[in-house]
Formats: sequence, C-alpha cells, structure tokens
Amino acid sequence: MHIRSLRTPRLILRILKRCEVGKIFLTNLTRRAGLAFGRSFFYSLLLLVVCLAWAQDLRADTISGTIKDPSGAVVVGSRIEITGGNLTQAIVLTSDESGKFTVPDLSAGKYTVRVAKEGFEELVTSVDLHGTADLPLKLTIAEQQTSIHVTDKSLAFANSDAFYKQLRGIGLGSTFRCDNFSMPVDVGTFQLKSGTITFLAPVNGYVTGAVFVGQGHFVLKPVGRLDTREMLRRSGSEIAEEDFTEAVFRFSGGVYQQFSGVTVNKTDSPAEAATAFEHWKNRVRHRHEIPESFTQAVLEGETIDNVDADVLSAVYNPKHPPFFNAYMTGSPHKDFRFFVRMRTGALPNSIRRRKWRWSTGAAEEWMTESGIPSIASTS
Repeated sequence: MHIRSLRTPRLILRILKRCEVGKIFLTNLTRRAGLAFGRSFFYSLLLLVVCLAWAQDLRADTISGTIKDPSGAVVVGSRIEITGGNLTQAIVLTSDESGKFTVPDLSAGKYTVRVAKEGFEELVTSVDLHGTADLPLKLTIAEQQTSIHVTDKSLAFANSDAFYKQLRGIGLGSTFRCDNFSMPVDVGTFQLKSGTITFLAPVNGYVTGAVFVGQGHFVLKPVGRLDTREMLRRSGSEIAEEDFTEAVFRFSGGVYQQFSGVTVNKTDSPAEAATAFEHWKNRVRHRHEIPESFTQAVLEGETIDNVDADVLSAVYNPKHPPFFNAYMTGSPHKDFRFFVRMRTGALPNSIRRRKWRWSTGAAEEWMTESGIPSIASTS
C-alpha cells in the first residue's frame, strides 16, 4: 500500500484525531504506555491500518469534464490527453456518448489537459488539482482554409473588361460635409445628422456609390395594414429603426441625384471613409465555403444580390431598372441592410421589391403600387 499523501507523523496524527477509529487507537495507546502490548493494542493497530486505507481513498483526486461545441452540443469521441503531476506517461482517453470523461486516482499537483477533435481547434488548459476538478471544455470550430494557385496560362481567361476592372478596384472621389440631411428611399428614410459623405469615383461617367461616416439614423415604416402586421410579427415592432456610424450606399446611376442636397460643402476625405469601404468589400465580396451561422448563410447565400453585377449592368445599360443598396453599421445591429429593387420580366413593372436584412435574421417584402396584396416571406 502506498500512502502518498501521508508521509509525516504530524499528518498521521491529524487524521487519527479526525476519525473515531483513530481516537480509539490514541486512547488505548495512552492508557497502555509503558506496558506490554497485548491483544487490545493488536486490535487498535489493525483499526489504524483500516483508518489509513480509508484516508488514502479519500485523498484520491479526480479530473473530469464535458466536451461541447460552440452551440452547446456535446462532442462525442474527443481525444483527451492528460499530463503532469507525478504521471510518468500521458493518460489518453476519449469522451463518451454524453461528451464526458473521468480520470480518477490522481495525486495533487498541476496537470495539462489537451482536447482534440477533427474539425475543431485543439484546446489546451491547465489544472492545479486539489481534490476534484470538473472542467467545462468548449471547442471552437477550426478555420476552413482553401488555397488556389493560378498559373500564368489562366491569365488569358481573366476578365479584361475595362468597366469591370474599374468597379473591382474602385476608389474614393469627392467628399462633402453633411449635416441634418434627410433622404427618403421607398419606405425607408435616412437621416444623416452629422458627418461626411464620400462618393465613389465615377465609372463610365456614373457615380455608383457613397460612404457616410458620422451620426445617422434609419427608419423603415411599412405601408399598409398587412405589411405592418408582418413587420410586427417578424421584428416585434411596427417599424424598424437603426442608429449607424457608418453606411455604404451602392446604386444605379440615376439614384445619385437624390444626394444633390449634400454636394455643397466640399471637404477632405477622412481616413474612416476608406476604412469603412474596405470593411464593406470584405463583408460583401468574401464568402465562407462553410457558413459558421444561419445569418452568415443567409447573407452569403446564392439568393443574395450580387451588387457588382448589378452596378456593371447599370453602367452598360442606362435603362437598367434602378436599384438602391444600403449597408449600415451601428446599433442595435452590427450589420443592417436595406435593398430596393424594381423587378421586370414575368412580373409587372409596377411591382417593386423591398428587402431589409439585419444581423439576427432576414425578411423580404413584396408590394405593389396598384393595390395588389403584399406577400412576406423569410429568405
């Protein structure tokens, strides 16, 4: 029997005083001091051995835990490796069907716990063990990395359209001071309270976008009883309101005239405008091969409008149906989007499509100017 944690007389005496068996032993030992050891002492010694064995079991330390993914679901079959303490070699085991694991009979000390599972980042944590440690271990999804090598031969197939190249590498143009400017767009109203608005450089003579930096407010108020009820059902309010500090607008050429009220007080372009535009390009042009959330899947799905394709179509065809996109960063949503489209083709030209998206979901609204009932659906 190895009593690893009971190596000093003082500790033995402390354990004897805490248990009833130990007290009996000490009493007998005191009464019979200086006398020959007899049957009573033999029984006391036997009880002492039992007491020490009980104390040894009481001091057996344990590391346990539950492995979960970012959503809180348990992860089965994770590889757990425990090193440290007085272990001469690592203890390796896997999590069970409940995502749990248990390692008993350890001595006190510092341990390292490593958790690995395919598709997740490796998790490493330290434990200063004194008794029992139950660890809540949450794994994070590993980043998906895909590398594509383009050879020189593939350059012959690159898009050589001059306007397309301008749109992909479009820069900033003139900047104007903007104070208390209100711009209604369909059922939405943009209030640019204070800040600057920087227009994008023209492409084929058309301005196709602008970047606002400052303090702004957006209000979306559906028209019609059915649309108001649907808005209330989806968002909990009859109107949608958003405060924003950054907004990127992309639109067809004719929409630029709606900004004529702010093209008066010209000023220098702030660095924040370039930063906001780069953030917008990263959100809109970069898509994840495997979406990490439902919202990300919606905003990066095939049903989302390709703004670069829309702008290029409008540049080539001045009669292209007008459109307006607004991408706002603010509160209460970090990514709030408002789109307006004029639909053509199989649908009557009088039908207009309005769509708003926010970070916690997405909604679409179809309306007509001729009294056709609206149909709302989640995209």
